[in-house]
Amino acid sequence: LSCKEAAVNRGVLYVLDGARDKARRWFRNVLQNSEYGPAHVGLAFMYATMKQHTACVKELEIAERTGGNDVQALLFLGSICVSNEDFARGRDAYEKILLKRPHNRDALIGLARIHLAGRKPNDALNQLQLIVNDGREGTDVSYLMGRAYLAQGKTDDALGMFEDALAVDNSYVLA
Repeated sequence: LSCKEAAVNRGVLYVLDGARDKARRWFRNVLQNSEYGPAHVGLAFMYATMKQHTACVKELEIAERTGGNDVQALLFLGSICVSNEDFARGRDAYEKILLKRPHNRDALIGLARIHLAGRKPNDALNQLQLIVNDGREGTDVSYLMGRAYLAQGKTDDALGMFEDALAVDNSYVLA
């Protein structure tokens, strides 16, 4: 780890401990001499825990521009935007990832969630099918495919997908 990475990790630990003022000082100290994408991601994480959507998004956009792990920053940005129903900005973040990494599982799932929220189950299924074709399906994919089939009125297909999800994670099965 570089000194900057260690400082960012320390800042994240402060956020997790609830010491946001200390975290902010750590991140700002890292940024004092130069832009450093991961420090902006750390600040974004802090703002997310404070439910400050606008500040979080601003830091993530800076992180994307300044480098570091821009895919992680974009995934975080997409997730924050979707959770705040800012679907257009979330879609932009996920699509930028897919331009760099066309089969990024998290970005494909993010887009599928956006399509489901926008009542576009066919588009959601197209995104999810790319994951299935790569052999990387899981409970989350099965569940989302079930939701898409249900939105299409294909209850038998939906039930099959929900059963697939429960076969892997049966913690929700009633005894």
